[in-house]
Amino acid sequence: MAGVQNYIPMVGVDKLAYAKVTSNTTSAYTAETPKMIPGLTEAGVNLNPQTSTFYADNGAYDTATAMGEFDIAVACADVPPAMKADLFGYGYDSTTGLGSVSDINAPSVAILYRMMKSNGAYRYIRIFSAKAVPNEEKAQTKGGSINFQTNGFSLKGAKRLKDGLYYEMLDDDDPSLPVGVTAALIAEKWFSSVSWEVAAGE
Repeated sequence: MAGVQNYIPMVGVDKLAYAKVTSNTTSAYTAETPKMIPGLTEAGVNLNPQTSTFYADNGAYDTATAMGEFDIAVACADVPPAMKADLFGYGYDSTTGLGSVSDINAPSVAILYRMMKSNGAYRYIRIFSAKAVPNEEKAQTKGGSINFQTNGFSLKGAKRLKDGLYYEMLDDDDPSLPVGVTAALIAEKWFSSVSWEVAAGE
């Protein structure tokens, strides 16, 4: 009798990155090289799925499911002014470091991160197209005990138009990984390009 693969719980998250989407059409998807965001404390997705029941013949006759709004949430140590310009469309003067806010004009970005399992393996996530908005920004005075105050942002996701995908995930300990695709290779390639494809012979 074949062994049963263990299902491993998650214990951590790290390696957050974003990449501006340069093309998202029915024929092509491209994005810039991902930029890392250090200090990730939390990341997650919520598809807000919907279900509905059709009643006939005095009972539940059929059911249907549908995607709701695709929500992504990120918490991290900080989102500095230059990154706010990239993510939210804020102003930023690279010669003075001065950030400015007149409106929100967020570009489409891809989001990448990985979740650590309790066995030391990782699940890698890449979201193909989303627009970010800032979380509320506030700070508390420093008192007799230290209270770390983090920042973050939320996003609404959309499809990659060429194939209808919202996001992909890959476990680096999946027994179905192609020959030559190792945990070390995934760690190297996943954050180098949003379009890296998992293929045998890597």
